Amino acid sequence: MAQEPIDLKLFSEVKAVLTSNNNDTSDAFCKAGVGAFKYFAFPMPPKNNYDMVYEGIFLGGNKCVKRLDELSNMGVTHMLNVSMGPKFNQTDTDSEFYKSPYNIAFHGIPAMDVITFKLLPYLRPAAEFINKALADGGKVYVHCQQGVSRSATVVLAFLMLHRDMNLLDAVKLVRSKREIFPNDGFLKQLCILQKEISQKD
Repeated sequence: MAQEPIDLKLFSEVKAVLTSNNNDTSDAFCKAGVGAFKYFAFPMPPKNNYDMVYEGIFLGGNKCVKRLDELSNMGVTHMLNVSMGPKFNQTDTDSEFYKSPYNIAFHGIPAMDVITFKLLPYLRPAAEFINKALADGGKVYVHCQQGVSRSATVVLAFLMLHRDMNLLDAVKLVRSKREIFPNDGFLKQLCILQKEISQKD
């Protein structure tokens, strides 16, 4: 099956935002190269394990996702694991893990952080999970391993689907709160999602 064409201008604009420095994330990227020739940039790890990137949404890594007392103290009522599974670079939590004693609602996506992973089919159900949690007055912890790529993609999709943001504005908002860097495959799928939303509207 041929790959669906994407808006290359939008893709480039989003990449520019993700690789730019701003006041909140001035050290987010490290340049590698020799002398004045900087031939690539790669994201530095986020300063924090998690950040509140939107009211009621924590975006983060997996360091505290098994610390139920800590999650309870944060007010977390819903957990969205975008790296669910037993494989390398995944986190093996499920709904049973969060049932007792705090009854944290759970939604899992078995994503791998590779450009070929088809995350698009999972985005709408995950965004709906977040939306319902917030509508019920809850707080959602959305995570993968580092809180940079897979989980960031899901939060961006939520903002596009349920907060009427276009992709570029959603990226600017989340990027101002946390050092994120979805892989190119996920960014292309978000471009496709924006096209689907525009066509529906």
